[in-house]
Amino acid sequence: RANPERAQGFFEQALEKNPEHVSSDIGVAVALMKQARLADADARIQHVIDDFEAVSSSMQRSDTFEVAAQIAIARMQPEIAIESLLSALQANPINRSALNELGEQFFRAGQFGRAVEYFQNVTDVEDERAEVSLGLAKAYYGLEAFDDARGVLEAAVEEHPRDGRFPYWLGRVYE
Repeated sequence: RANPERAQGFFEQALEKNPEHVSSDIGVAVALMKQARLADADARIQHVIDDFEAVSSSMQRSDTFEVAAQIAIARMQPEIAIESLLSALQANPINRSALNELGEQFFRAGQFGRAVEYFQNVTDVEDERAEVSLGLAKAYYGLEAFDDARGVLEAAVEEHPRDGRFPYWLGRVYE
């Protein structure tokens, strides 16, 4: 089903008809990224950031910076990814996926306090996401805030009884 080359062709057709169709430009960047053409994807998303700030909606700006972050992650550029995710949130403060990914990036960077901050923000926006609960618990674990981690994990076990990751992390907390 996935065919990024074909998707790119359709997005480019849309752009031929309307060169300022921001969503199609974002689509081209995503298609290029999926083809592992990261330099081309980065150039395309930078074009959107630089040229369409005035005509894009806040949601489109947020999506654009989120794609820029995905490209930076693929290029192993965590600082740029974090900067892009912060820009995505500046455009749309309730962008759940950007909040979650920012928590993940801070967690990977060992900045557990910052990870907790963003995972809590996601939890405030959408409480039922298992990944968010797990990320928050792991960040608390990294801070050695074991009581907080335990609280999140125990609630998650109740909320997601079939998910084996929560009992595993409870085990880690009690080690």
